[in-house]
Amino acid sequence: MITSSSVPPPLSVLLGVCWDPEANVGGVPLRWRQLQHTLAQVGPLYTFVAAESCEHGQFDHPPVYLQDQDGQFRDPYHSQYCPDAQNTLNQLTHSHHFDVMIFSGLWMAPYMLRLPASNTSALVLDTHNLQSDLERQIARSMGPNAPEWLTPQYLDGIERLERLAMTAASSIWVCSQLDLQETRRLHPDTASRLVIVPNAVPVPGRLPPPVPITKITFIGRLDYGPNRMAAQFIIDQLHPALDGLAAQLQCIIAGAWPMQDLADAATSSPVLLVEDPDDVEPLRRGSISIVPLFEGSGTRMKVLEAMAAGSPIVSTAKGVEGVGAVPGEHYLQAETASQFNHAINQLMNDPQLRSQVVTNAHHLVKKRYSYEVAVTTVRSALADHRLRRR
Repeated sequence: MITSSSVPPPLSVLLGVCWDPEANVGGVPLRWRQLQHTLAQVGPLYTFVAAESCEHGQFDHPPVYLQDQDGQFRDPYHSQYCPDAQNTLNQLTHSHHFDVMIFSGLWMAPYMLRLPASNTSALVLDTHNLQSDLERQIARSMGPNAPEWLTPQYLDGIERLERLAMTAASSIWVCSQLDLQETRRLHPDTASRLVIVPNAVPVPGRLPPPVPITKITFIGRLDYGPNRMAAQFIIDQLHPALDGLAAQLQCIIAGAWPMQDLADAATSSPVLLVEDPDDVEPLRRGSISIVPLFEGSGTRMKVLEAMAAGSPIVSTAKGVEGVGAVPGEHYLQAETASQFNHAINQLMNDPQLRSQVVTNAHHLVKKRYSYEVAVTTVRSALADHRLRRR
C-alpha cells in the first residue's frame, strides 16, 4: 500500500535556454520545447530565456573570461552571454528556490558557472551533443573553408568550457548511448553523472495514409556546417546522378538561414531551395527524406520527425547515428551519390519495401522517441540518485 508520505513532492524546476523556443527553428528549439512539455508534467516549471533579459544585439557583447585550473580563458560564447541576463537570473534564484536548474546547451553553461555560491539547487547540464568533438569535426572537414571564428583559440575555449561545466554539474544529460560513450571517453570523471535523455517528437498514434511520392527533400537549419555540406552535396553530386524514377522527383532543400553561397548554387541548379518555410509538413508529405550528413553530430530531430510523419528515409550512417535505426529495416543506407540514387529508386520501384520501412520506422519512433516516453524518461532522470548538489 502506498501512503502519502511515500510519494515524493513535485520538484520545482528552472529550465535555462538562450532564445524563445517558440520563436526559433531547428533541432535546438525543438529540444527546448520537448523539455518544456515533459518538465511541466513533473512539477512547477519556470523557463528562463536569456535573450528576454538582454537589450544588446547578439554580437554587441564584449569579450568575457572564465577561469579554470590552467588560468583565464576567453568565453567562446561571449557573443551570446549577457551580464544583464545573468543579473536577472541571479535575482530570480535568490527570490525563488528551485530544486533543479537545467541549462540546455553548452552555450548556457556560462550562466550556470556564474551562479551565486549560495545557490543550493541541483544543476543539470543538458547537452545537445558533445560540443568539443563536434566543433573539431566541423573544423577538420571544412579545412581552409572554415569560417573565420573557428580558430584554434575558439576550439580550445570550447573544450575548457565543456570541462568546467561538466565538473560543476550535478548531472549531465546526453541524447544517446553513443553520446554517453563519447562523453565518458573524453571526460572520464563524468561517468557516474551521465544520464540518457533522448530527443522526442510528437508521434501520431497511426501513420497518415500513404500518398504518391513526388519529391525528395532535405530539411535542416542551413547555417549549420554539416547541413550546409549536405545541401551542397545534393546540388553538386546527388541531383546530377539521379536517373530512372528518381530523376522524375522534385528535389528540395528547405531550412532557415541559408548562406549566400548556397543560395547562389541553388539558383543555377534544378534543385529548389525553400528558405525559412512556415511549415515543413507539406514538404515531407509525399516525399522521400534524404539525410546526406557526413560530419558532425546533433539532435537528429529531422530523422525523428520524418519517421513520425511516415516519410521513408535514405541516410548515411552518420545521419541516423545514435537513433538505433537499422539499415534495410528503418531506413535505406547510402554513402555516395550513386548509392543515394539506387536507394531512392528502390523505394520508388518497390511499394512494399517502402511501406515496410515506413511502418518499422514509425514503430521505432513511437516506442523510443515519443513525448509520452520522454515524460517517463525525464521523471527517471530527475529522480536519479546522482541528481544532487555537488
